[in-house]
Amino acid sequence: MDAAKSVLYSLATNPITRCLAYTWDKMNSTHKMETIYKNHLFRGPIHPQQDSPLFALPVEVRSMIYENVFAPPYSTMSSEALSLLATCRLVHGEAYIKALQTIEFHLRGDTGLNFYPKLWNLGSLQQHLRHVKVTMSIKKLDAVGGNNPFVMTMLPLDTLQINFGVIKAQDWRAEVSIYHRLVSAVLYRSSPKALGNTTQPIHQSLLGKRKRGMKLSTWQFFPQRKELYDVIIRTVAKRVHVRGKDGGQDIIWSAFTHFDLADHYITKIRVMQPEAEVADMFYYLMFGDEREQTFFEMGKMVEKSKK
Repeated sequence: MDAAKSVLYSLATNPITRCLAYTWDKMNSTHKMETIYKNHLFRGPIHPQQDSPLFALPVEVRSMIYENVFAPPYSTMSSEALSLLATCRLVHGEAYIKALQTIEFHLRGDTGLNFYPKLWNLGSLQQHLRHVKVTMSIKKLDAVGGNNPFVMTMLPLDTLQINFGVIKAQDWRAEVSIYHRLVSAVLYRSSPKALGNTTQPIHQSLLGKRKRGMKLSTWQFFPQRKELYDVIIRTVAKRVHVRGKDGGQDIIWSAFTHFDLADHYITKIRVMQPEAEVADMFYYLMFGDEREQTFFEMGKMVEKSKK
């Protein structure tokens, strides 16, 4: 077992091997070889820990501390002296999972987001993310690709917050273009023949991306409510909150009504559980305004059965 771990670690230190393993997994939409490229995570250059009392000391003083750690009482220069370093590595291995679960990760995309490769690099560790906040311009929203923040609704997040900042359209054509871009990003999955049928993210299919891109560029994009409902019920994140400042123009709400995807400020989709004792699950889509801020939110809630 130790020999196998040693081999995997050696492979992980080679950038060519990591690239090949990553490419293979990405081409086959699996994470079977993630151990090779995931083992290299969190081993890049570390920023100075200015708030740490230890690293606030001068380098010379820290060196004296390290020398004292590895000095006698060991009668001989034994590898047991490295136990402190081994302990640090084990703590690191356990602690970063807790960090992923606790910390709010803020992605900024002033010129567009490029988080998808990094998210894929996390492998199964991405399932430990719980709080993600995205700040970007709606005009930089990836309407067909994997760098679409709505793709992260597939993760078991507690909260996904997306802030588009100021949403402004110079004329009606620009406003309709925003409608197309936003709704296409929200409906990131293929269209189901019927609600409940299997669907997949369009960015995972080259043909799917091209077809959606062609529809958007020619304004032949006519989504149906079953596509919206399919996305909502497949959302794993508990709460997705999207907002922007549009000066009271209700651009986000208008984007959904433009395609006849909503006719009420609150939509509920109930999923009945077969067992009487099990609570019912319902998904919701909600629109609203807060002064000059417009928002929509979708998520899921549990409601106790009345039976």
